[in-house]
Amino acid sequence: MRNNSVLYYFIATCMVAFCVAFFKSDDLMLPLRNWQAMKFLDQSKGYQAIGKLKSTQGQDEDAIKTAEKAYLLAPANMTIARNLAKVYYKVDPIKGLDHWENIIKMPGATLGDRIHLVNLALKGATRPNERSQNQKIRLNSERKYFLEVARRQLALLSKDHRFRERREFQMTKAEYLAEVGNPETALAEIQKLRAKEDGKDPLIDLIFCRIAIRFNRPELVEEAKSLLRKLAEGDGQTAIEAIRHFSLVHLVRPLAQEEIVELQVLLEKNNPSVVDRLRLLSLELDVAKDSDERNRVISKCASIFDLSVDSDLVVYSNWLGKMGQMEVLLEVLPLSRASRSEDLFKIRLAALANLGRFEALEIELEQSNVLQAYWRYAFGARALSASRKFTEVKIKLNKLVDAIYDDNRKVIAVCKWFAESADEPSLCYILEKLSNDSRYEIFCAEGLLRHRGATAKLADIQKWISILALDKPVDLKLQNVRLYWALLSQNPTKAELKEWLNLSNQHLAHAPNDLQFRITAGLALLRNDLPIEALSILENAPGKAISRPPWKLTRPAWTKIYAVALARNQRTEESIDLANAVAKRSSSRAETIALSAIFPSGHKQ
Repeated sequence: MRNNSVLYYFIATCMVAFCVAFFKSDDLMLPLRNWQAMKFLDQSKGYQAIGKLKSTQGQDEDAIKTAEKAYLLAPANMTIARNLAKVYYKVDPIKGLDHWENIIKMPGATLGDRIHLVNLALKGATRPNERSQNQKIRLNSERKYFLEVARRQLALLSKDHRFRERREFQMTKAEYLAEVGNPETALAEIQKLRAKEDGKDPLIDLIFCRIAIRFNRPELVEEAKSLLRKLAEGDGQTAIEAIRHFSLVHLVRPLAQEEIVELQVLLEKNNPSVVDRLRLLSLELDVAKDSDERNRVISKCASIFDLSVDSDLVVYSNWLGKMGQMEVLLEVLPLSRASRSEDLFKIRLAALANLGRFEALEIELEQSNVLQAYWRYAFGARALSASRKFTEVKIKLNKLVDAIYDDNRKVIAVCKWFAESADEPSLCYILEKLSNDSRYEIFCAEGLLRHRGATAKLADIQKWISILALDKPVDLKLQNVRLYWALLSQNPTKAELKEWLNLSNQHLAHAPNDLQFRITAGLALLRNDLPIEALSILENAPGKAISRPPWKLTRPAWTKIYAVALARNQRTEESIDLANAVAKRSSSRAETIALSAIFPSGHKQ
């Protein structure tokens, strides 16, 4: 019996030792982690396929959650890292771009990854303008960010002989030049590539078409149309891409209804997606001459869906809303039908809000219980805000914050909805209410910078950027942004100015070609009464021409700093000319006030 007990304890001890060794051994655990990571990757791709990028319910899985789990298990796997960046970009282009910048630093990064990052940045820079003036200010700020990312990456690529002469780099560089307002050079670059490839590369032809259309010279637009029509008559993805490009043509030379119908016939030969069909239907609706034609196009669109299925009805209703057909949307989506689905009910309420029928919106909110309480508060606040009942708005928003406070998914969904609804005062109120909680401090700082950065006080901007910089102490670019805004302080001590100058020099040593770092260093030198050194830093970039900014087109506040440097170096006429060139372009309120206070003489010596 005693021998059996000894044997039992021996076996148990061996099992424990084995388990400890198993779970502590990277050799044994790594395959298991990779296997689990690939499972999460497959789930993420599945959620992307059905459009479930982000769930509003904290407990539900979605494309982002599963992509993040996969990345945590296998952060060095390039496929998994790319997937996470992809889903981030779909939900938040700035966050996605930030993750792509991390990817290109990984050992497995390729030229394709770098070029893809630049293309995504250019795509973000060309997003359509929204209607709200506040949103236009915000989008303009984001556009500058996207173009700066593209410029920075192209400057890095241009230094590497492995990439500099590659066709992919030259194509992307041409697109960047066109986007920043240099279409002549861009066109010359792409025409060289076209001559070299002799029509064998449709991607080069498509880039030529985009640049030619942006140039908007009649003969170039006609050449682009002719080339696109030829490509559209082919098969496969190239034909689909060519047909998509006709949306750009339509912006500068509206297509005739017959041309659009011809494109629809060509599109149907290539097993098109619903999105591609809707794109052409949008063009056809845009050129409809009367209500009969508009109704025909709307019916044609309805015919590609099964409107008894909620998911189809959601897509169709969203298309109607995008096209401004709110009355039709309300007919297609009566209250009785919308009340069966939270997504459909939100679309109906949004249509009522767009039509200014806020009383009806409030009544329908009371009549239906399909929405969860927090969405009822959100729509109620939106209606009251439009009716300028600001005291009641705050009451609703306070209830909303209390309802979403403990669920970050709800917080993100609600904030995104208010941003898309162009109700930025309500959005910023929510962000400010949540900003005192450490869980939401960073999210709120990012949101307030994005939505109030153009109009906020300097002290607020400094506070928000400090929160972000403290969260990422190794992010040199973010630390440099923090330093730039510190240098805009009106009454720093001499010791602070000296410390900031030393810090700006340290930053610049790591990235001497980066315009942001040069501006910060130049500003630090000016504030320390070293104008000769400031002008040298701003004018003499060690890199190639792509790293030297066209000052009249760059960020107005930065151009003004350069103008001050010119004036302090007795180059008064150049300073005046530059200051006048950007006089009508707006900087953020904080930058404008700060620079006027720091350099009250403007361009004078």
